[in-house]
Amino acid sequence: MTPFNILLLCLLAILWGGAFTLVGFTVEYFSPLEVVSLRVALAAPVLWGVILFQREKMPRQWKPWGAFLMLGILNNAIPFYCITWGQTRIDSGMAAVLNGATPLFGALLAHFMIQDEKLSWQKLAGLGMGLGGVILLVGPNLVLDPYSLLGQGAILVAALSYACAGMVGKRLGGYSALCVSTGQLTMSSLILVALTWTLGGFRDLPLATDLWAAMAVLAVLSTALAYILYFRLIAQAGATNAMSVTLLVPVVAMFLGIILLDEPVDPASIAAAILVLAGVGLVIRSPRRIRQPA
Repeated sequence: MTPFNILLLCLLAILWGGAFTLVGFTVEYFSPLEVVSLRVALAAPVLWGVILFQREKMPRQWKPWGAFLMLGILNNAIPFYCITWGQTRIDSGMAAVLNGATPLFGALLAHFMIQDEKLSWQKLAGLGMGLGGVILLVGPNLVLDPYSLLGQGAILVAALSYACAGMVGKRLGGYSALCVSTGQLTMSSLILVALTWTLGGFRDLPLATDLWAAMAVLAVLSTALAYILYFRLIAQAGATNAMSVTLLVPVVAMFLGIILLDEPVDPASIAAAILVLAGVGLVIRSPRRIRQPA
C-alpha cells in the first residue's frame, strides 16, 4: 500500500470507529430499523449532490444497478441492522471488537474468489496477530450469557456480510468509488425506507437537536464519506487490505476513550494495540517483487 492509502485507511478507521459510538447513542431513541433506514436515507442524497456537483455520470445499464442492489443488501442493510440490533444487547466497544473478524472472513473469501488476492503466509500471520490483539482487548469484558451471545452473534453475521460485500465491490473496479457508494446507498435506502414504513416506523420520531446532529454525523461522515474512502481502497489496495480497517477500529476507539474521556490505560490494552497494529502492518505490507532474469 502507498503512504496515501495508509492515510486513507487510518481516516476510515476513525470514521467507522466513531460510528459505533453514534449508533449506541441513537439506538436509545430510535428502533434499530429506524436508525439503519435514516442512516442510509440521509447519506444517499449527500452523495447525489456530490455526483451532480462533479458532473459525474451514473451508469444507465441494468447490470451495474443489480450489483449496487447486492452491495446495498450485503454492505448496508444486513450489517447495519445486525450491528444496530446487536448494540441493544452489547456495548459499542464490544461490537467494534467483534467486527474485527471482517478481514479474516474477507481474506478467506478473496483467496477462493479473487485471482490476485491469494492468501499468503504473511497475510495469514498478520490476520492472526490482529485477531489475537482483538481477542486480548475483548477478553476481560467477554460475557457468555444467552442475551449477550445473541448480540455478539449478530455482529459476527455483520462481519461476514461485509466480507461478502467486499468481493462484490472488487468486481466493480470499472466504476469510481463515488459512483459505487452512491449506487449502493441509493438501493439500500429504497429497500430500508419502504420496509421501515411498512412495519410502522417513522410514526413518532423525537425532535431532540443533539440526536439529529448525531444522526447527521453518522450519515454524512461515517457512511457517505467513509464508503467513498472504502471503495477507493478496495480499487487501489485490494479487498483484504481495505477490510483490515476493522482491526484498527477497536484500537481507535480505545485511544479516543483515553484522550477524550480520560479512561484508564492498562498494560493489556497497550499490548493488544501493538499486536493489532503489527498484524495490520503485515497484512497491508506489499510483497517483495522478485526480479526475473533477462
